[in-house]
This record gives sequence, structure tokens and C-alpha cells, in this order.
Amino acid sequence: MRERRLAIVACARLATELEHVARGFDPAEVVFLSYPARCGRPPLAWDELVRLIPEALEVDRVELFAGCCLERLGEPSGAPVFRVTRLAHCLSPLAGDFAVARYQEQGLYLVTSGWLGQWRERLAEQGLAGETAAELFGESVAGILHLDTGVLPEADRELSAFASQLRLPHQTVLLGLDQLALRCERLVLTWRAERRETAAGERLELVRRRNADYAMVLDLLKLIVQTTGKETVLGEILQLYQMMFAAGEVAWVPIGDGAAGEVVRTGPGDPAQDNRLKAAALALEAPSQLLPSGAGFLLRVEWEGQALGVICVDRIALPDHLEQYLQVARETVVVCAVVLNNALNLENLIALSHRLMLNEEALRESEQIYHDLFQKSSAVQLLIDPGTGEILDANEAAAAFYGYPPGALTEKRIDQLNDLPQPRIKEELARALGGEDHFLFRHRLASGELRNVEIYSTAIRVGGRTLLHTIIHDITERVRSEEARRDLEKRLQLAHKAQSLGRMAAAIAHKYNNLLGAVLGNLELALLSIPPGKPPAENLGEALKAASRAAEVSTLMLTYLGQAPGRHEKLDLAELCRHSTAALQNGLPPGVALVVEMDGAPAWVSGNEQQLQQLLASLVTNGWEALAGGTGEVRLSLKSVDAAQIGTANRFPLDWEPEEGIRFCALEIVDQGCGISDADIGELFDPFFSKKFTGRGLGLAIVLGVVRTHHGAVTVESEPGKGSTFRVYLPQLEYAPHPKSAGEQPQALSGGTVLLVEDEPAVRKTTSAMLGVSGFAVLEARDGAEALELYRQNPGAICLVVSDLTMPGLDGWSTLAALRNLDPDLPAILTSGYDQSQVMCGDHLQWPQVFLRKPYTMGTLREAIRQALAHLVR
Repeated sequence: MRERRLAIVACARLATELEHVARGFDPAEVVFLSYPARCGRPPLAWDELVRLIPEALEVDRVELFAGCCLERLGEPSGAPVFRVTRLAHCLSPLAGDFAVARYQEQGLYLVTSGWLGQWRERLAEQGLAGETAAELFGESVAGILHLDTGVLPEADRELSAFASQLRLPHQTVLLGLDQLALRCERLVLTWRAERRETAAGERLELVRRRNADYAMVLDLLKLIVQTTGKETVLGEILQLYQMMFAAGEVAWVPIGDGAAGEVVRTGPGDPAQDNRLKAAALALEAPSQLLPSGAGFLLRVEWEGQALGVICVDRIALPDHLEQYLQVARETVVVCAVVLNNALNLENLIALSHRLMLNEEALRESEQIYHDLFQKSSAVQLLIDPGTGEILDANEAAAAFYGYPPGALTEKRIDQLNDLPQPRIKEELARALGGEDHFLFRHRLASGELRNVEIYSTAIRVGGRTLLHTIIHDITERVRSEEARRDLEKRLQLAHKAQSLGRMAAAIAHKYNNLLGAVLGNLELALLSIPPGKPPAENLGEALKAASRAAEVSTLMLTYLGQAPGRHEKLDLAELCRHSTAALQNGLPPGVALVVEMDGAPAWVSGNEQQLQQLLASLVTNGWEALAGGTGEVRLSLKSVDAAQIGTANRFPLDWEPEEGIRFCALEIVDQGCGISDADIGELFDPFFSKKFTGRGLGLAIVLGVVRTHHGAVTVESEPGKGSTFRVYLPQLEYAPHPKSAGEQPQALSGGTVLLVEDEPAVRKTTSAMLGVSGFAVLEARDGAEALELYRQNPGAICLVVSDLTMPGLDGWSTLAALRNLDPDLPAILTSGYDQSQVMCGDHLQWPQVFLRKPYTMGTLREAIRQALAHLVR
């Protein structure tokens, strides 16, 4: 005797998933079985299948999901309890034939989460192990597809191990168990309906035997049993009762969830009585009840204790036989209840089937949408397990961006792309799970290149798991542009700072030079009044030397700011280096060698010889002072380069850019010293910055100033402990030198009257005395207006004007122009505490014969006078 149970049978590849689905069903009603997978082996026959699942013979119905393993099974023979649902693949109950067919077209081998938990045993059962499995799968499939049902927490790890052994790429599709559960539920509901239909037929036969007089009625009921559709069944039941009892009206009041529904009638009836009829139906608890009119009854229709509704039969033709009619009605109502319940179940089953069909269609559409939005998107997208960091899925754009073959990214973890340390990556994943969605990282491509990326990450629920959906944008060029913009802003700020500092320093130098000029001039005048060799003369000589050195400090400050270019001429930088070598070597301490490497070719530049010698001396001195223990080598070399060969790292001035199309002389000084940190390189050329001792540090500041005045640049390469390399780049000239002509012999001063224009009293007094000692009569003026008045008072007597440039009222330029209006041939010397490059520029109507920079000595003043008066001698 078979049990009245249903068995649902599927391939063993779905065994674990079936176990999870079975938890939603009553084991006393449904049993779930599986047969061994036949992958790669001949399909099963009926007798072998029954032998493998003997439990199937103990139930009264078996529903079999038959995939490719059972494609030749045919129809069951001698086993009427079997019913076969034929599918394209044994895993179709999970994903549907459409999706499975598409995966197979891509050459993918399908596995479930449950199968991955036993993949080693499954391969062993088929005699596949190690290299044999890798070779077989490698020849027949393109990759592994994991249908993730969520039944195995460690499925991702097992998938990686399985794919690694087979040396195949893998990917994951998140499914869950909904579709499999719906299929099983539909089978159970169908079985229940068929079983109840059978029970109704058996009850009819019993009634037939007990009530032969009602054979015709029972035949009609049997026809109703075979009818489908709730509305049709209900209509035929009401017509049957109307015919049996010749009733004037038969009505049906449906009951559900404690409420009465709309009344259904045969015949005209009285709709005004609907509410009364509904109330009576709800109040009816007994199987039947006579109506107060005595010409009808109420009949309760129920199934398994639940009321389906109430039938009201009224105004019957023979009320004297009411009790007999009621007895017949009670006998037949049981069958009516079965038929109505089956019709309701069938309606639910049809609705469920429709829902399953819609679910499968929605799944296909969802997969297509996912395929389009994820796989076909031009944005780089990854699906990441935040717990392990494993990349579960990656779209085509991700493979192209990172430079990996399709499928290779799903074999990696995010820490293999992100250059952060692993502990930091775990922290960032936790932040993403906590709701933070925007990140900036650097990711490593397959080529090893690091790219700046902007990431938007969202936590999503898929198959009962929380995953991170990540969209990645390459912002490398944007970051570079921002860095370039910040660098430009920094350069502009420094340039503005240098300009402000330059203006301040120039003003200070002007004032300082005026005062220093008075000191130098008076010291020289004092020395002229004391016989040589006397003690006061020696003291005054030392003071004069100190004052001269003070004047050099002013010049150095302006040189650092690039405001003391001096007189530039065409120079052979190679020759200058060779001539300076002896002096440089003499200044080296014992144990230090200067190695000069030059090929003898000339290197022409436009420059100031004295300043370039100072630059060379400062760099060599900086090199040997950096040597550990005071011993080692400093190497000096010179070569020609083009603009493209000049690096941008640690290049000063920061706002300097090489002019395209010209070549540069590259002067290189290399030491083997202690090296310089990146932080210190940025301050290296600041005045008085030094790691040696307080008061040092002007040397490299002067180097930068000389480089500025020569329109060049200096770069620094250094690491702590690895020495330093300084390279000075100066624009190179194409120049063939001409023989120097013999210089003219200086002319002796012949005296005369000099008009001295100076607003600073101390300078005016000192210069007047120096001119007097030199044999000139002097007319002193405090400003330009007074100078014009003196000239008008002494027409033809003045042979030379010496004027300060910066004065209140009429400045030096205006004074010179006014005097030249009176005497166009008047020789003139303009003086200033500012550098010549700052003041001897612009558009002026008149120019002096000589510019004389303060502070000046007796000798430089006399030389300026000789040059100014030279045209008169000629």
C-alpha cells in the first residue's frame, strides 16, 4: 500500500538546494529525493532510476525534474505514479531554460552553491582528479559560472579553489531559491487538487450505492465534478439544486475571512433581501437550517472545517417533503464542497502558474537589464564581497581599464588593485558598509601603472548577502591638472613675494648705499690728509676695507633678488671654468679633490664674469662643505643640452620656463656628501638657510640670484646619504669672438667747474670734497630746480653735471632734460643707490654719458668723469 504522499525528484547537483526548499513543506505530505548526476555518462533507464531512488515506490505520486541526464528516459512503463517535467538542463529549475541555454552558448560550466560544498568528492566519483580534470575541462568549457543560491556561506572560497585547480576563469550570478520553491509549490498544489478530485469521485460512488434512487442526481454531480472553473461549477451546482427541488430561487452567499460576499442567484429572487440573507449565512453554524417560511432551507458548504459559503433553497414545489429534500441536500453538499474547493484550488494554481511565468519573464528581463547596465556600461564597475575583498563580478569596461583578460578580475581581491596596505583597505570597506559612498584611491593596472581613481560604492543585498557595487572613474589627468594648477599658484605667490621683497630690498639698498657712500668718501679723504705709515692711516685703511665689504653685502642682496645684473658681455663659460680651477683648488681643504671634466669645446653665454665666478665658487664650496669627514671629490662638468632635457623637479626659480628652440649650457657640480632631504630642498636657496652653523647660507642664495640675472635656472637632485647634483642652465649663444682692440689710454683730468645735484646732505658734502681734491670747482644744488638756477647764473662755466636720479621735485631725468635744453652738449653723470638695470631703462629724451652706482670711491668717480669728458677731448 503506497503512502498518500508526493515525492519531488531532481538531479543530485540540486540536492543541497532541495534540502533548503524542503523546509517550507510538510514532510508528512511531500518528500524530496535526488538521483546521482550523470554528467559525462550514458543517460538513465527507468529500471535503473527506480533502483537508485527506491523511496519513490512508497508514495502515490512522483514528480520528476528530467534534465539532460534523463533525455532518453522515454515515458514511464509499469510505473504509473511517475510524472516527468522535461527540461533542457538539470539546473533549469533554478534559473529557467532560457537563462541556462544562454550560459551554455557562452561555453560556461554551471555549478550551484550546494555542489561547490562537495566538488572534490563529485570529481572523484567521476574519476577526475588533478591534471586530468584540468585537461578535460580546459578542452570543453570556457569558464565556470556559479549560480549562487546562498545555501553555502563559503561558496566564493570553494569556487576560487575549484576554478584554480581547473585553471579556468570564473564568475557568479546571484539567484536565490525563489524560482525552485515556486516550481515545487506548483507541483504540490496540482497534486492536492487531483487527490481531492479523486476523493470526490470515491464519495460519489459511495452515495450512489446508498441512494440508488438518486442515480440521476449523482450522475449530474459527477458531471459537475469533471467541470473546471469556479464560476462554471457554482452555476451548475445552483441549477442542480433548483432542478432537484423545483425551487423558486436558489442563492449562493460566499463566505471568506469572516465576511459575506456578493449574493449569486438563479431565478429573479429579491435583491432587496441580500443583507438579510448575508446576515443569516454568517449566523449559520449548523450544517443546515430550515427557513422560517417552512418552504426552504439554508445549507452550509465547508471544507476541512472552513466555510466556503451558504446555499439558500427557497420556495420549493413540494414543501411537505422538505425533510427528505434536506436529507438529499446534506448528502450531496459534501460533493459540492469538494468540487468547489477543487475549483478554487485550480484557480489559485492557475494564478500561481501565471505568477511563476511572470517571475521567470521578470528574471529574464532582470538579467538582461543587469547585463546591459552592468556588463555593457562604459563605466568601470565591480561587485565586491566586503568581508573577503574578493571581486565577484567585473564588467567589460573594468577588464579594459585594468588591462586584464575577461574573467581574470573575478580571480582577484581588491587589495591586489588598491595600493593601500591591507589593514587600511579593510577599514575603507567597513566605511563603505557603514554608508560612506565616496572615496579617492590609487589603483594598479595589469601593467603596473598606478592611476588615480574616484570611487562611488553602494551596499546592496543580493541573495541574502550584503555586497558592494562599485563604480570607478579614472581621474588621473584631473589630479595632474589640479597639481599643475596648485604648482602654478605656488609659483605665482613666490614670484609676487619675490617682487615685493625686491622692491623693499632695493629701497633699503638705495638708502644704505647713500649713507655708505658718505662713509667711503670721507674715509678716503681722511687718508689723503694723513701721511702713509702713520697709525691713524692704518686704522682708517682697515675701516675703508670694512666699508667696502659692507658695500659688497648690499650688492649680494640685490644679486639674490636678480636686481644686480651688472655689465653683461659674451663669455666662454668653459674658458671661465678652466681659468677659475686653480683658484678654486687653492680654496679646498686637505683631502678634497676638484675633478674637472670638459671636452675643450667653447660654451658661449651672455653674462657677467664676476657674478659667474661667484656662482661657481659658491657651488664648489657648498659641495666640499657637504662631504662627510671633510674628504672626497667634487666633480665639475659642462655640456650643451636642449630645452627638452631640462627637468622640472626641484627647478628654481619656480616660475622659470625654458625658451623653445635654443640650447643651454649645463654646468653640473656633483658631490658625494650627506645629501639633502626633499623638505630642505624647497628652502635651499633662501638667504641664510643652512644646516652648517648660524650666519652661513648666503652662497646658494647668490647662486639663485645670478641665475635670475642671466635668465637661467638651477636644478637639484639629492637624497640623504647619497650626495647632491646641482645643474645650472644658461642660454647658449652661437658666437665667434673678435680680437680685442687695444684700449684707449686714460686722459688726465684738466679741471673745470662741476654742477653737483644731490638731495642727501652727507653725500653732497662728501662728493663735493672728492671733486675738489680731484681739481674741480664745485657748484652744489639740493634739487633740480636749484641746479637749473645755478646753470643760468653761470652760463658757459660748467663743464660737467653730476646728478642723483631719485630726488623730490625734479628727478635726475627731468633735470638732465632741462639742462640739455640750455646746453645740448653738456656732459652728464647720473648716480643712484639702485642698480643700473632698474633705473637706466625706459623712454627718456636725454641720456647721460655715464651711470655711476652708489656707493662710489674716489677712483670710480674719477673714472666716470674721464669717460663723460672723453667726447670733449676727441
